[in-house]
Amino acid sequence: MMELEKLSGTQLGRLVNQGVISPAQVVEYFRNRIETRNPSLNAFVYTEFDEAARRAEQLEQRLARGEDCGPLAGVPQALSVVVRRERRPLRLWRGGNIRGG
Repeated sequence: MMELEKLSGTQLGRLVNQGVISPAQVVEYFRNRIETRNPSLNAFVYTEFDEAARRAEQLEQRLARGEDCGPLAGVPQALSVVVRRERRPLRLWRGGNIRGG
């Protein structure tokens, strides 16, 4: 299997839309990668692999019906959550940088 982490989001989405790789394969690939590497990186504190697999199955059905699912169909997402420290408000600076007050 190719190294999916080296592809851009649009490249990966194109492969999914073309049927070169399935959404379920993308989920499994990144699940394995995260489970293998995260213990030393501690980059993910919460994951939703079961939900991702369910959504991948739904996406596969839509693609099989010939639906246009958009250029980023099947591209995984990671979210970062910022927790406010006590008595230190957060403010957003231009460019989206978050900084404690």
